[in-house]
Amino acid sequence: MNYLSKIAPFNLKERFVILKYSIGSRLINKIPLGIKHTYLLNLRLLNRGIKLRGKNNYIYFVYPINNKKIQFQLKKNSSDSQVFEQIIELEEYLPIIKIFNEKRIIPRTMIDAGANIGLTCLYFKSYYPNLKITAIEPADETFKRLSDNLRQNDLLTVKLLQKGLWSSQTRLKADNSFRDGQDWSFRLIEASDNERALFETISIDNIIVEEGWTSIDFLKIDIEGGEVEIFKDFSKILWLDLVKVIALEIHDEFNCREFIEVNLKEKFELKHVGELTVGINKKIN
Repeated sequence: MNYLSKIAPFNLKERFVILKYSIGSRLINKIPLGIKHTYLLNLRLLNRGIKLRGKNNYIYFVYPINNKKIQFQLKKNSSDSQVFEQIIELEEYLPIIKIFNEKRIIPRTMIDAGANIGLTCLYFKSYYPNLKITAIEPADETFKRLSDNLRQNDLLTVKLLQKGLWSSQTRLKADNSFRDGQDWSFRLIEASDNERALFETISIDNIIVEEGWTSIDFLKIDIEGGEVEIFKDFSKILWLDLVKVIALEIHDEFNCREFIEVNLKEKFELKHVGELTVGINKKIN
């Protein structure tokens, strides 16, 4: 089908509009993905009366969460704008807030495994200022932005761990080939004996002991396939009894969804919210 046949039903004015759209679409599709999504975020925020300030490789702006003004720092050419859209604009974790309200739970402890640039921490801290959070993020640049976002909002009490969540102590290396290869697709895999290991590990058991917690009110796990390792042997996962609510992103590339969810159902009532598998401990019903 040639171009003329495609525009035949339209008059001259409409064809001019279509031409402009076609040229614009082709140009924007050539823009690097991170810049494109940052530009689209800019348009959405401008429509809300929120202005972005650019400096070097970053953008800065203030955005309200739960009627609180929160400062954000995002890297321009990265997945940060997509993460912001998912967690802050679309409020991916609002169903968790609703669960806490329905169950009359005021969460006191939280583990954010796969904290990325800290947006989930900022979201929950806006609702629960006294919430104690341990945030885990292994990637160097992402960890820096995580630290910056929390520091500029004076959330210095969030405990930051630049490590990889794993079921045991082992040697880990980066794998940048997962999904689109952007920051939010960063994952860890085990290194062989002759490979250089770059990342320390920590387990949920370690965190519980170090913090002296008797419960984990909210456990968020989004570690790009690392859930396979965390849940590979449910007979050894004693900490599950301490978790009240869990939100887990299961990555179907690893064919582990059925195994994980079947075993979680023994202790949790499960529901699917967007990309999340959400579990509510049956003991709190």
